Amino acid sequence: NAEQQKAMVPYGAIERYGSGELILGHGVIPEAMSFILEGTVLLTAEAGDGTRAEVGTLEEGSFLGQSTLTRQAVTGSSFALDEVTVVRIEREAIERALHNNSVLLQEFGRVIDERHARVQRVLDEVTSTDDCPTDPRMPLPVIDAGS
Repeated sequence: NAEQQKAMVPYGAIERYGSGELILGHGVIPEAMSFILEGTVLLTAEAGDGTRAEVGTLEEGSFLGQSTLTRQAVTGSSFALDEVTVVRIEREAIERALHNNSVLLQEFGRVIDERHARVQRVLDEVTSTDDCPTDPRMPLPVIDAGS
Protein backbone atom coordinates (compact mmCIF):
# COMPACT_ATOMS: atom_id res chain seq x y z
CA ASN A 1 0.00 0.00 0.00
CA ALA A 2 1.00 3.65 -0.38
CA GLU A 3 1.80 4.06 3.32
CA GLN A 4 4.24 1.12 3.28
CA GLN A 5 5.86 2.42 0.09
CA LYS A 6 6.43 5.84 1.67
CA ALA A 7 7.95 4.19 4.74
CA MET A 8 10.52 2.46 2.50
CA VAL A 9 11.71 5.60 0.68
CA PRO A 10 14.60 6.30 3.10
CA TYR A 11 15.82 2.72 2.56
CA GLY A 12 15.70 2.82 -1.23
CA ALA A 13 18.21 3.85 -3.86
CA ILE A 14 17.90 4.00 -7.65
CA GLU A 15 20.56 2.01 -9.51
CA ARG A 16 21.17 1.79 -13.25
CA TYR A 17 22.97 -0.90 -15.24
CA GLY A 18 24.12 -0.99 -18.86
CA SER A 19 23.58 -3.84 -21.28
CA GLY A 20 25.66 -6.88 -20.28
CA GLU A 21 26.52 -5.50 -16.84
CA LEU A 22 26.49 -7.84 -13.84
CA ILE A 23 23.74 -6.88 -11.39
CA LEU A 24 24.09 -9.66 -8.82
CA GLY A 25 26.82 -12.30 -8.90
CA HIS A 26 26.85 -15.99 -8.05
CA GLY A 27 27.63 -16.70 -4.39
CA VAL A 28 26.81 -13.20 -3.09
CA ILE A 29 24.56 -12.78 -0.05
CA PRO A 30 22.48 -9.74 -0.99
CA GLU A 31 21.92 -7.01 1.57
CA ALA A 32 18.85 -5.75 -0.27
CA MET A 33 16.22 -6.62 -2.85
CA SER A 34 16.07 -4.86 -6.19
CA PHE A 35 12.75 -4.13 -7.89
CA ILE A 36 12.93 -3.62 -11.64
CA LEU A 37 11.54 -0.29 -12.79
CA GLU A 38 12.72 -0.55 -16.40
CA GLY A 39 14.61 -3.01 -18.58
CA THR A 40 15.15 -6.75 -18.77
CA VAL A 41 17.38 -8.89 -16.56
CA LEU A 42 18.80 -12.28 -17.58
CA LEU A 43 19.06 -14.87 -14.81
CA THR A 44 21.63 -17.64 -15.03
CA ALA A 45 22.42 -20.61 -12.82
CA GLU A 46 25.69 -22.47 -12.39
CA ALA A 47 25.94 -26.24 -12.29
CA GLY A 48 28.45 -27.99 -10.05
CA ASP A 49 30.89 -28.34 -12.97
CA GLY A 50 30.86 -24.56 -13.57
CA THR A 51 28.53 -24.71 -16.57
CA ARG A 52 26.35 -21.60 -16.76
CA ALA A 53 22.77 -21.99 -17.99
CA GLU A 54 20.24 -19.32 -18.82
CA VAL A 55 17.23 -19.68 -16.53
CA GLY A 56 14.93 -16.90 -17.67
CA THR A 57 14.32 -13.20 -17.72
CA LEU A 58 12.83 -10.68 -15.35
CA GLU A 59 11.11 -7.49 -16.46
CA GLU A 60 9.51 -4.37 -15.03
CA GLY A 61 7.59 -5.14 -11.84
CA SER A 62 9.70 -8.13 -10.87
CA PHE A 63 12.47 -8.40 -8.30
CA LEU A 64 15.79 -10.04 -7.57
CA GLY A 65 17.93 -10.52 -4.49
CA GLN A 66 15.19 -12.29 -2.57
CA SER A 67 17.74 -14.49 -0.81
CA THR A 68 18.47 -11.45 1.34
CA LEU A 69 15.44 -12.58 3.37
CA THR A 70 17.06 -15.93 4.20
CA ARG A 71 20.62 -14.55 4.22
CA GLN A 72 21.69 -17.21 1.74
CA ALA A 73 24.03 -16.81 -1.21
CA VAL A 74 22.42 -16.50 -4.63
CA THR A 75 22.77 -19.61 -6.77
CA GLY A 76 23.19 -17.79 -10.07
CA SER A 77 23.97 -14.44 -11.59
CA SER A 78 21.85 -11.60 -12.94
CA PHE A 79 22.85 -9.54 -15.98
CA ALA A 80 21.25 -6.52 -17.65
CA LEU A 81 20.06 -7.42 -21.17
CA ASP A 82 19.51 -3.74 -21.95
CA GLU A 83 19.51 -0.59 -19.85
CA VAL A 84 18.04 -1.59 -16.49
CA THR A 85 16.82 0.66 -13.70
CA VAL A 86 16.03 -0.78 -10.28
CA VAL A 87 15.09 0.53 -6.89
CA ARG A 88 17.20 -1.21 -4.27
CA ILE A 89 15.48 -1.61 -0.87
CA GLU A 90 17.52 -2.58 2.18
CA ARG A 91 16.75 -5.87 3.93
CA GLU A 92 15.45 -4.27 7.14
CA ALA A 93 12.77 -2.29 5.29
CA ILE A 94 11.64 -5.38 3.36
CA GLU A 95 11.47 -7.42 6.57
CA ARG A 96 9.32 -4.74 8.25
CA ALA A 97 6.94 -4.63 5.29
CA LEU A 98 6.61 -8.42 5.25
CA HIS A 99 6.10 -8.59 9.02
CA ASN A 100 3.01 -6.42 8.65
CA ASN A 101 1.61 -8.07 5.50
CA SER A 102 1.06 -11.82 5.54
CA VAL A 103 -0.44 -11.82 2.03
CA LEU A 104 2.69 -10.20 0.59
CA LEU A 105 4.86 -12.65 2.53
CA GLN A 106 2.93 -15.60 1.05
CA GLU A 107 3.22 -14.14 -2.45
CA PHE A 108 7.00 -13.67 -2.08
CA GLY A 109 7.24 -17.27 -0.87
CA ARG A 110 5.25 -18.56 -3.86
CA VAL A 111 7.41 -16.70 -6.38
CA ILE A 112 10.64 -17.76 -4.67
CA ASP A 113 9.54 -21.43 -4.70
CA GLU A 114 8.61 -21.24 -8.39
CA ARG A 115 11.97 -19.69 -9.28
CA HIS A 116 13.91 -22.31 -7.30
CA ALA A 117 12.00 -25.08 -9.09
CA ARG A 118 12.73 -23.46 -12.47
CA VAL A 119 16.46 -23.21 -11.67
CA GLN A 120 16.54 -26.87 -10.63
CA ARG A 121 14.78 -27.96 -13.85
CA VAL A 122 17.26 -25.99 -15.98
CA LEU A 123 20.27 -27.37 -14.09
CA ASP A 124 18.89 -30.91 -14.42
CA GLU A 125 18.54 -30.38 -18.19
CA VAL A 126 22.06 -28.98 -18.49
CA THR A 127 23.64 -31.87 -16.61
CA SER A 128 21.66 -34.47 -18.57
CA THR A 129 22.23 -33.05 -22.07
CA ASP A 130 24.52 -30.68 -23.91
CA ASP A 131 21.58 -28.61 -25.12
CA CYS A 132 19.32 -26.66 -22.80
CA PRO A 133 15.78 -26.81 -24.28
CA THR A 134 14.37 -24.29 -21.81
CA ASP A 135 13.70 -20.94 -23.45
CA PRO A 136 15.70 -18.42 -21.37
CA ARG A 137 13.61 -15.52 -22.70
CA MET A 138 10.48 -16.92 -21.02
CA PRO A 139 9.58 -14.46 -18.26
CA LEU A 140 9.71 -15.77 -14.72
CA PRO A 141 6.81 -15.43 -12.27
CA VAL A 142 6.23 -12.03 -10.77
CA ILE A 143 4.23 -10.88 -7.79
CA ASP A 144 0.63 -10.13 -8.63
CA ALA A 145 0.25 -6.38 -8.08
CA GLY A 146 -3.44 -6.91 -7.41
CA SER A 147 -2.72 -8.84 -4.21
